[in-house]
Order: sequence, then structure tokens, then C-alpha cells
Amino acid sequence: MKKLLSALLFFLISFQSLALAEGVYTVIVKKQQEKQSSRWSLADWLVTKKRIALMDQWLALNSSTTWFEFIFDYAAGDIDDYQENSFERFGASLYIKFLGLEYSKNNFTTLDNKSEYKLNLILLGSSVQSTHIRGFYGKREDSTYSQELYGGSLTLYIASFLGTELNYTKLKKASSSNGLTSVEGERVEYGVFLELSFLRIYLNNFKEKNSFTGAGLSPRTDEGTIIGTKLFF
Repeated sequence: MKKLLSALLFFLISFQSLALAEGVYTVIVKKQQEKQSSRWSLADWLVTKKRIALMDQWLALNSSTTWFEFIFDYAAGDIDDYQENSFERFGASLYIKFLGLEYSKNNFTTLDNKSEYKLNLILLGSSVQSTHIRGFYGKREDSTYSQELYGGSLTLYIASFLGTELNYTKLKKASSSNGLTSVEGERVEYGVFLELSFLRIYLNNFKEKNSFTGAGLSPRTDEGTIIGTKLFF
């Protein structure tokens, strides 16, 4: 009986000592973790400084004090096909911060005149007259079709007076006003520009592909060159 009580007492003392040691160990480890989390080091400071610098740079590139932008556009060009088809383009845009409304009209010598309405959103960049990426959604209309469209645009300034531009437009499938035919397509326009203050002169190439459904209609590809000017206010 005495041996059993002695063994039980020894077990209780050992368990208490182990629990106490475990508690002390836990306290020590927790304290070390707290010290490590609040420890200042040169490496951490350099990493934090670099991160803050990148954040400041991003904010500088994508923050603007300009609330309004007005843009007027005029361009002329030719379509490289057998019909010697030329056209003129008139356009105007109004931006309030990162949101813009745009209208343009294309007058052709042998094709239907086309009007476009777009809602633009600047996704990256401080303004239209800076390096930026924007998306857009809208509609294109002529005497036969009314097509929804969407796409994106990239403007990249190589220097303060020189840049390049790329626009991609997807034209959704739409039926004709009489319901007998339908059309869908896409358009790519790209080029370079020179800019002096509020004046931009640009030279673009374009290629537009359209697929038709209906009796006797075949796909059509229009491509050519545009020279134009934009005024920024």
C-alpha cells in the first residue's frame, strides 16, 4: 500500500513538474515570437522602403488632378480595295476623371456611313493624354445594322512628344433591319503619333474583318491607312 501511494505521489509530482516546465517553455517561445515580430532590421527596412516607393510610384502614375478632358478628332484615309474607297472620320470625347463618353462618324465614298457611340473606362493611367489602358463598350450603327461592340485600347508614350497606340474592337453579331442577313467582325487599329502640347498628329494602319450570313454574301476585309489629328482640352 505504501509503495502504491509513493508511486502515485511520485507521478503527481512529476506531472506537475512537467506541466510547469511545459508552461515555462510556452511562455518563453511566445515571448521570443513577440520579440521577433517587433524586431527592427536593416533588411526589413530596405524591403519596406522599396514597397512604399513602388506604391508611391503607382499612385503617381494613376492619380490625376484633371477632372475633365475634351478631345476632338478628325482623320481621313483610304481602304485598299478595288473600289478606291476613301473616308473621313469626325469624333469627340468627354472624360470625367476615368469615365468617358465618345462619339464618332465615318463618312465613306462607296460604303454606308457609320456612327459609333462608346462608354470608355480608364483602367490604368492618369488620363487619356498619358500612358494608359482603357476598355470600352458601345454600339455601331449604319443604314442596315446596329451592332454592339466592346474592346480595349493601349496608349504608350515612348517620349514626352512621341508615342504609339493600339486599339482592338470586337463587333458582336447583329441582324439586319429586315432580318434576312447578319454580320459580325473585329477591327484592329495601330500606329504612332507626334504630340505638341494640346495637338496630336497620328498615322494609323487598320484592318477590319466582317463575316456575313445570308444568301450570296461573302466575308469582307477592309484595311488601309489613316492620318489624323486630335485636339486636347
